Amino acid sequence: MDEDKLAELRRLLGAKVVFYRKLKGWNQLKLADRLGITRQYLSKIEHGQCSCSVELLVCISTVLGVD
Repeated sequence: MDEDKLAELRRLLGAKVVFYRKLKGWNQLKLADRLGITRQYLSKIEHGQCSCSVELLVCISTVLGVD
């Protein structure tokens, strides 16, 4: 997969995390605390600036209640 496609996937994932976080009425700090990561790392995920592990992705979906 080329870098442009990966960047687009990271951006889409980040947008989904933001959507579901805001749907719960949580700020970044609250979600980051529940995930055991820093707010800065969560911000990078939400802005598509970095990838996350499959394990963290599963944890994010569980904490946000997304199947």
